[in-house]
Amino acid sequence: MTRCIKKNLLSISLTLPLGLIAAGLLWQVGATGCGNSTISNPNTENNPNPTVSDIIPSAAGLIALPNDFTLLGTSVERDLSAITLSSTFGPRLKSSEQFRNDFHRGIDLPGNLGDKVLAMAAGNIDKIDTTTEGGLSVRIKHPFSSPVQFQGKSHTHYYTLITHLDSVTGPALAEQNQPDLEPAVAAGEQIGTLGQSGSTTFNHNHIEVRIGTPCSLEFQKANPESSCAQGFDPHVHPLLFMQADDGLAPAIEEVVRNGNVLRIRITTNAQLPDFNRLACALLDSNGDPISINGDVVFKEIDINARIGYQPGDIDTLDTLISSDGSIETIPAVFSQQTYIDNGKYLIHVEIDLSDAPAEATSLLIHAEDIWGNSRQITSTL
Repeated sequence: MTRCIKKNLLSISLTLPLGLIAAGLLWQVGATGCGNSTISNPNTENNPNPTVSDIIPSAAGLIALPNDFTLLGTSVERDLSAITLSSTFGPRLKSSEQFRNDFHRGIDLPGNLGDKVLAMAAGNIDKIDTTTEGGLSVRIKHPFSSPVQFQGKSHTHYYTLITHLDSVTGPALAEQNQPDLEPAVAAGEQIGTLGQSGSTTFNHNHIEVRIGTPCSLEFQKANPESSCAQGFDPHVHPLLFMQADDGLAPAIEEVVRNGNVLRIRITTNAQLPDFNRLACALLDSNGDPISINGDVVFKEIDINARIGYQPGDIDTLDTLISSDGSIETIPAVFSQQTYIDNGKYLIHVEIDLSDAPAEATSLLIHAEDIWGNSRQITSTL
């Protein structure tokens, strides 16, 4: 395989399309080596999902909830299907801070000032807090019916956090008036009203789900002796807890090569932006995987598991660059209006091929959502 300038960078661009995306695309193979080529994938959103590849194993970061787990309700009096998120989980540009890089550890549900805010599941009010960034917030502790494995540990509880409230009511108000009371709260019970307290500039609920510890990574790093300091980032994609598996894998819509850079376009439904993982394996002329340092996965990012990021430090996690500098996530402005106009959540992935061995003739591309639904294609190099 012809070599160009070595870049050693895999970058991911999370955005929403500004124009319509073609529903069906033809497979075209252009020039190889340092030339330009376009490889368009014939798969569409409606095609059946192919069988999970035996070459690329299942994601290490998949989270198995108990079989009797009751999906969380929303924090507002609307079903999730009737809500267009104003920001999803994972890499983004933070609009309230001049669009800086940010690993968003929750989802944002827009609403109107004074809307009722509801407990998403039964539990106990764990804390009422007011901070410069999150404003007025309510944290609730919920039990798992059986232990859940996450970050190499077994956990019996999870926590929901709702921020930017205008006021607290009911059991949340009781906790605010008498801290450590930890009153019980029922699923769907009102705990406050929606607002824009804190550093935000619009009315919405920021919702987080944390497994195993109530404390954010920021707090753990600042308070390493605290009993809640577990040494990992507890945040996971809230949609995993709120939405039943729809069985639809992310669509791989287009692969374009420009020199040593391979650009991959992946989409999900805009109402359910559940993309979680991209993994690639190099194949030789016989179609066999090429192992590099004992691993057949050539490049990988996993948002829930923080693979391809730096989860041990909040500042470096927000740079969206991997610890070895070989992977970078490049998000675009998350636009609600573009959501509405196009109905698709779009992810662009750019993979540098300059460190691929000469015997590699094709690349297996594997895209996966938070439930493990996956789609694979093979791209000639």
